[in-house]
Amino acid sequence: MGWSGSDLAKRISVVPSTINRFLNDPDAKHSLSPKTLKSIEKATGFAPLAYPSNARARASAEAEAVFLSDNDTSSDLAIDEAMRNMRRMQPGIRFWKLQSRALEAVGFLPGDVLAVDISETPRAGDIVCADVDLILPGRIDTIFRVFDPPYLVAATGSLPLLKPMIVDERHVIVRGVVVNMFRATGRKSAA
Repeated sequence: MGWSGSDLAKRISVVPSTINRFLNDPDAKHSLSPKTLKSIEKATGFAPLAYPSNARARASAEAEAVFLSDNDTSSDLAIDEAMRNMRRMQPGIRFWKLQSRALEAVGFLPGDVLAVDISETPRAGDIVCADVDLILPGRIDTIFRVFDPPYLVAATGSLPLLKPMIVDERHVIVRGVVVNMFRATGRKSAA
């Protein structure tokens, strides 16, 4: 909308610190109340989880992770062996190759293979796999974030990734919990 936090606060009749603290203080321990969210919706014309189309256009069109099916390899012999063993022992495990820096501050880097347990219930602080339909119209993206109920948050210095997402089971759905991570050693697989 091109409004500052103070502009928005004035339009919805709240003190500017209510909005500015939420927008600017990453350590803030509060969330916006349902009443404030409803006022924002009324002032902007956008539902709390909807983005204006120009914000969608600025979002990266690149996938944050690539799903590795049973037939896919990671290009690393040790990781491929670990994936085969985990699949055999834990049927609810799915593997994804991370392509994003969304979790770099907690030690996950592009190229890491993440083991996701789809039967695990997420707890605060868990790294989770989620499906999101907020980034580009008509497309569901899989993302990896830190679960900070009721939000998913990135752990990175990359500003475009820092916007928290509310887990609402409609637009943002947690699909599983990361239970292991593998990083390539440099030994290439034969495939």
